[in-house]
Amino acid sequence: MNPTHEPNPFLKVSLLMAGALSIMATPTLSPALPEMLAFFTAQGYTSTTVKLTLTLPALFIALGAPIAGVISDRYGPGKLLIGSTFLYALSGTTGFFISSFPMILLGRAVLGLSVAGILTTSTALIGSSFAGEKRNRFLGLQTAWMGFGGVIFLNLGGLLAGYSWQSPFAIYGLAIVVLPLLVRGLRGAKGGSTSGRGAQPNASHVPPPPLAPTLLAYGLAFIAMAMFYLVPVQVPFLLKSMNINSTLMAGLAVSTATLAGGFASLAYARIRRHFAPAGMFVVSYILMGSGLLMLGLSQGLYTILLGTAGVGVGMGLMLPALNQYLLETMPVQTRGRALGLLSMHLFLGQFLSPIFTDGMASRIGLADTFIAGAALLFVAPLSAMFLKVFPRLTALRIAP
Repeated sequence: MNPTHEPNPFLKVSLLMAGALSIMATPTLSPALPEMLAFFTAQGYTSTTVKLTLTLPALFIALGAPIAGVISDRYGPGKLLIGSTFLYALSGTTGFFISSFPMILLGRAVLGLSVAGILTTSTALIGSSFAGEKRNRFLGLQTAWMGFGGVIFLNLGGLLAGYSWQSPFAIYGLAIVVLPLLVRGLRGAKGGSTSGRGAQPNASHVPPPPLAPTLLAYGLAFIAMAMFYLVPVQVPFLLKSMNINSTLMAGLAVSTATLAGGFASLAYARIRRHFAPAGMFVVSYILMGSGLLMLGLSQGLYTILLGTAGVGVGMGLMLPALNQYLLETMPVQTRGRALGLLSMHLFLGQFLSPIFTDGMASRIGLADTFIAGAALLFVAPLSAMFLKVFPRLTALRIAP
């Protein structure tokens, strides 16, 4: 499907803002976590249980994304995007009005489901509204907004956390501002109908996508996100092991990865001209692996900042490359499901990363954990060689 008209400005802005909303799910509450721990542990809840408020959305994004993909393909992404954005505002602000821990957990779970809908449908709408170089540029811009939005909302959450642990929950109410832009932008948008199916008749001529490369892309997405989350989860402890105990420096190190990823995403379309999709995956993995290796070998703050920047740049190129690959290879009837599965693998990697890396760090040490992660990132793209050695795997295609 090749769009023949330029999407209206309302749609462009709302899709970018929707991407920024999706990245708010986890980091916004991070600065308030110490106060939340003090409040709820006094009521008898354990520290591990309270920390679920941060990680639970990622689990429910992973669980809800495939379902969101099916709904998007069947009824069109427009309806689901509007509904998910409204649900996002409703569930995200739960903790601002209610101090009941079970209700906050329920709100965080529903927030994850709403983010699954936003991620899946917004990317599907980009696929139906843009083509060629314009699509590449907008995918990079979307990822950049997610990165820059993460930095802004993390710091805004820290500012509001100074008033009370409940204050950062109010940030999720910004989704209400996005709703009228979405409604206005989706009028007449390709694939944005709120009253019918999202599939287009002429999409039936697109051949089924290749099975093995598609599964490989999902696997690479899972590994990339799991390794990327070594930065926010483990870098503060790496700094502490070097007697750098400043929370400001820890925030700077994590923010460096996000900022570097945002700037890399802005350059994605220009870099993409020189590489095939497989080449972009390899480049991204090498950059992330080099960053993790630098972290594992680092002796001070400056090398840590360079390492986190390398990881961020790699991830900033990987995310739009994954979206582009699926948008170009999947028939429009199944784009929602394909993008939903991508979100599932990405957020499963995010959710499981602390579990895997904490266990590894306790056995081999923190520095060697970063080095092991780098080794995995250097070796994983070689799995693509199997598709060359066994060409019959590439010939297998997903049943329509």
